[in-house]
Amino acid sequence: MDHQHNLKEISQVELALRKIRGLELPGSALEKFLQGTGGFQYTPSDLIELVESEPAFVISLLKLAKDENISLKEGEDVIRELIERLGLRKIRNVFLSEQVYPAHQRDGGVLRAQMSLFAITAACCSRKIAEQLEGFGIVPAKAYLAGLLSTVGNFALEQVVPRSFSRLVESAKTQNLELARLERENLGMDFAQVGKRVLEKFGVDDDIVMGVWLQQSTVLRKATDVPQAKLARLIVLARYTAVKTQIADFDIYSSGDLGGEIGKSLGIDETTLKEIAEGCVEEIKRRADSAGVYKLQKAGPDWQVFYEEVRRLSSSDAKLSQENSELRKSASSLDFVRELVSDLPSLDSVFDAAGKIAEGWKKFYQTGKVCVYALTGTENIPVVLIESANERIEKLVSTGEREDVIPKQDEAPEWLLGQLDPDFDRNFCRVVPLGSDGRISGVVLFELRHPGDWEKIRKEFEAGAFVAGRVLETAMKIQNQRDLVEWVLQSEQLPVPQQKETKPETEPEPAPETEEKPAPEPAGENLSSQQLSIGLEELAAGAAHELNNPLSVISGRAQLLLDSEKDEQKKQLLEKISDSSSQLSQIVAGLMSYSQPQQPKKSATSVRQIVDEAVQFAEQKTDMEGIDLQVDAKGEQSSVNVDSGQIVPAVANVIVNAVESYGSGKGPVQITVQSDSRTVEIEVRDFGCGMDEHTLEKACYPFFSAKPAGRQQGMGLAYTKRLIELNGGALQIESEPDQGTTVTVGLPAE
Repeated sequence: MDHQHNLKEISQVELALRKIRGLELPGSALEKFLQGTGGFQYTPSDLIELVESEPAFVISLLKLAKDENISLKEGEDVIRELIERLGLRKIRNVFLSEQVYPAHQRDGGVLRAQMSLFAITAACCSRKIAEQLEGFGIVPAKAYLAGLLSTVGNFALEQVVPRSFSRLVESAKTQNLELARLERENLGMDFAQVGKRVLEKFGVDDDIVMGVWLQQSTVLRKATDVPQAKLARLIVLARYTAVKTQIADFDIYSSGDLGGEIGKSLGIDETTLKEIAEGCVEEIKRRADSAGVYKLQKAGPDWQVFYEEVRRLSSSDAKLSQENSELRKSASSLDFVRELVSDLPSLDSVFDAAGKIAEGWKKFYQTGKVCVYALTGTENIPVVLIESANERIEKLVSTGEREDVIPKQDEAPEWLLGQLDPDFDRNFCRVVPLGSDGRISGVVLFELRHPGDWEKIRKEFEAGAFVAGRVLETAMKIQNQRDLVEWVLQSEQLPVPQQKETKPETEPEPAPETEEKPAPEPAGENLSSQQLSIGLEELAAGAAHELNNPLSVISGRAQLLLDSEKDEQKKQLLEKISDSSSQLSQIVAGLMSYSQPQQPKKSATSVRQIVDEAVQFAEQKTDMEGIDLQVDAKGEQSSVNVDSGQIVPAVANVIVNAVESYGSGKGPVQITVQSDSRTVEIEVRDFGCGMDEHTLEKACYPFFSAKPAGRQQGMGLAYTKRLIELNGGALQIESEPDQGTTVTVGLPAE
């Protein structure tokens, strides 16, 4: 009967462990976390100490890292690195989503508190021993984490079978037996085996998983040279040492004589182990207090109230996130409108206007494919299709003699979709007219995959559609006026210049013989920054005079001919001419801005103001949705003597680069401000793709880009560095591939 009962118990344990989603968080630890982070009382070091003092926090953090596909290098301080990479907002949300330990239902939390205290003690002892054994080959940070998680199997068992586990603990104490032995006899597995399953499930480092698993194996008595057993031997020795701290009754968690044997084999005698234990006591007590362990021991029925409060807080947090999302959507419309209006003076054609509308619509409203077409009243109407940030298609599409150019509400215009490549997904296609009050100048089609009622979501686009309609209407009027002027000029019968007679080609006379002069010695493979700037200034001045006017004529004539051309081959040629002339104009404009910037108008400016405006400027230029922006402005009260009109866009460009370093993904961007009596430093750090040595060396070269061929290349960091240096500052860049980039902007203090 007892045997059948044990089999049933074992089956229940197996089933419960498969369902486990994480460790229950002690309410006292969660309270400490919320108090410290809610009021911003914690420094980063305080937060790290709290998280790495509670196994449930560590498991939750590692689980989040696994979900985010974050990989860490060997030897990294895992907890510190993850907190920096993930950001407080994500960490707070995942902690609030975990189950809270129901202390009022389980002996008031006394047993859980004792297990937490032993885990902290084993962790501290493990790190001290690793530091003592310099040639042992275990990084102290990894030793600490392994010690903390060494008994995580007991936490899991206490969670899934609380009554059975409590009885086993009581039996171990009264009979003076090892707890692991009773676990094997009654549950079919001990805490080491359970710990292996839990740690594997949540993506813990393989070395730690093996160490936790092998700590109860008899092979450790002989496996002195097996690499996989090295960490396990350290864990056993740390548990043995933890008992010597005499902080609490830890005998049932002891590793017994095996710990003493391992200590001797490593050259650490009992006296040294006792000294290590005594040296850890103060740190253990501090960490236990930080994690709320002592408060957990005093838990009573009132913890149920706290449990409900946490749930209410989680619900409120979700509601606030939803409200924040709504505010972001409203802000998206404002940003879209702001960008359109600011670009209005530079829009040279209807294609430009439609392209800007399509790009902004996709960027600020986070949609799929976007197509914008203008109602020019002609048979062939301009259409711009944006499939991704780097793919823009412009074409003239025939409307035939149809009258339904403006589609009915929510009806996809099949006459147009049939002429587009790539095609739209009809299930997610939405249609919004551009304009209002009967003045419709165009239509935008887009793929919208957001969940929700379209009738409610439609209102989010009204303001943007109204302004976009006016911008498109203005662009059509400007182009009509330009076309009219071109027609008038072309109608004049200008005389065709007569071709001059040419003399027949003759053989060139041989040049007189001269002494061969030695070739000038090279001045160096790389121009200095000053030489490069002077050369670019001269080039740009000449280019502006020699290229701008012809480019304007070429672009205008090509667009005029394109509008009336019927032959497809000629249209493609004209499109290439128009696109190429536009690209050349942008290059000349970029060179002029770099080589002949306005002289700075310096004044005392708050660093905090510069950072805030730079962030806002960056948000207008790139998608900041999902970016965890962390600003640590210790020197925010400082002022700098600069031209803020030049420094703000320079810093904003650095922030944009940091955001775009994650590619299609998202991640944290850290902005830190530090100052002394002479200099204020604004540091922007990301954990994105980073740069190799070759790319880093050329990062500030004009028109250099590590982006794939076909991607837009501009002045980028070259222009940023130019503006900063004009204001008496300096730009420094540190970067490693796949590890991220840190850009430091040094500015003269006021």
